[in-house]
Amino acid sequence: MLCCSRCTRKFPRPATAIEIIGPITLEKPSMCQQCGQDRQDLRACYIDDEAAVVCEGCLKDLWGIDP
Repeated sequence: MLCCSRCTRKFPRPATAIEIIGPITLEKPSMCQQCGQDRQDLRACYIDDEAAVVCEGCLKDLWGIDP
């Protein structure tokens, strides 16, 4: 829930908007921006209109997306 700073009313948090651009091909593992682990299975994404590099595990576990 989000809380208005002026009137203190509570509102439901909007759903996270995720757009998967595609897989990233790397020679060596790189860091997932969500879990912080070095992974080989990274995907380029936009999460709430911000660019991100996220692993398949985080997409499945956190958002239920099967890339």
